[in-house]
Amino acid sequence: MSVFLEKFENFLKSKLYIAIVMVYVFLSWHIKAGPSISGMSFANAIGLIGITFMWSIVALLYKDAQYGLPLVLSLCYMLSSSDLNLKTLSEMVPILVAAIFFLIGVFGHIIRFRRKIKWGSLSLGLLLMAIASFMPFLYVDITFPLIVLSLVGVLHFLVYMYFDNYSKIDLQYFFWILYGLSWLLFFQLISRYTGYLLKHGVNSYPNGIRDSWSGFNNFGWGVINDVFIHLLMLLPVHIYYIIKKPNKFIYWAGALIIIFSFIVSGSRGGVMGLIISIPFYVYFILKYSNRQGRINLAIIGIITLGFFIAGYNVVEAIINGLKKSLEGDGSTGRFTLWKQGWETFKMYPIFGGGWGSRIMTWGSDTRVVVYHSTIIHTLAIMGIFGMIAVIINWYESLKILVRKINLEKWIILVGFISSQAYGMIDITQHAAFYMIIIIVQIMAIDKSKPKTKKVLDIEEYQLKPLTNLELSHN
Repeated sequence: MSVFLEKFENFLKSKLYIAIVMVYVFLSWHIKAGPSISGMSFANAIGLIGITFMWSIVALLYKDAQYGLPLVLSLCYMLSSSDLNLKTLSEMVPILVAAIFFLIGVFGHIIRFRRKIKWGSLSLGLLLMAIASFMPFLYVDITFPLIVLSLVGVLHFLVYMYFDNYSKIDLQYFFWILYGLSWLLFFQLISRYTGYLLKHGVNSYPNGIRDSWSGFNNFGWGVINDVFIHLLMLLPVHIYYIIKKPNKFIYWAGALIIIFSFIVSGSRGGVMGLIISIPFYVYFILKYSNRQGRINLAIIGIITLGFFIAGYNVVEAIINGLKKSLEGDGSTGRFTLWKQGWETFKMYPIFGGGWGSRIMTWGSDTRVVVYHSTIIHTLAIMGIFGMIAVIINWYESLKILVRKINLEKWIILVGFISSQAYGMIDITQHAAFYMIIIIVQIMAIDKSKPKTKKVLDIEEYQLKPLTNLELSHN
């Protein structure tokens, strides 16, 4: 049995394991054929149950919770339901089964490998945010949907405490997980886009840009803007591998392909975050890469400039699409939402009005209002207390990332800054899946000790003891 466990652990440490998980998640998310199970496609239902079952096995077998990270993080992108809301979510039996397997893994792991739980670098801010989610219940009506929404903050705190205490982070392994996640997201993205082109023809891409891919922007677990919030977090990892392996064209091509997806997406927030990020990427390559990396960067720059000159019609379609999206007040209703959020904050300045402070009708569905701004949303649902909690979380995160900064920290920091900037016009800080990914990233960089200098390794040099003859010559 021990031999099997050792071999299986070697597999869990491999890139193959990460790749298999990502392919499995994509197929489970993408395939819609087969019977429906509680409103979910058969493949999606089996995928959810399968990956959480795998998680429970890995968690019960191995002390290091790091091996479960590919499963848990990719799980954030697996759910596929175009009309998902709290009511349908509570009625989906496969989600209940998956949750049971997930909790079996967590509690089984804690019971088997129990250890003293230590307070982490992000614990205070996350705990205060979790508490802030429930404070409005002191004076607002308590309903099951609002309790579920408020529990998201508790989930973020518990995810952090669990992985911070029960995982040993190998940063190179972790970066491969992030790299795999970025490709999982890209293929989810491109599968929607190619479906649109197949339906409407290749010449339809200007309309897709103009309408922000209207008609296929729902990914089940989020919409088009959510995808680009996550890609902003993950794209810097591509730059990391460009710097580490500048002679491998595949890393340059991968980064350019994903950057191009931002340009044609029609996601203004995504493009804004990309514009913030690119100067950092250029700086990283100039500072940390070798001569070949700098030459490749110059070549890419010239080719890109040539593309914009030669493909002026594509550039024109993008500009026209952006102009079209800016017609009216250009905010797609955000100014109205921000005003409503501010009015709610003035009504409940200390603890906010809670997630259900305002309700809206969405077709035949009733949903809580999201104010599309980290600051406005925090003030509206959590008040001043919640805003202080978020500021503490930002401080704790930046303290980890900027202290003794190196390339690895820069990679996580740029994804954090660009995606949080996106959050000023969206709901980044309180998005369930976004916070799980960003929390785990900062936790990983905090726990890891990347080598910044070459350390002499006696085994590497295979030093041998001197013989008597050699000693006499000395």
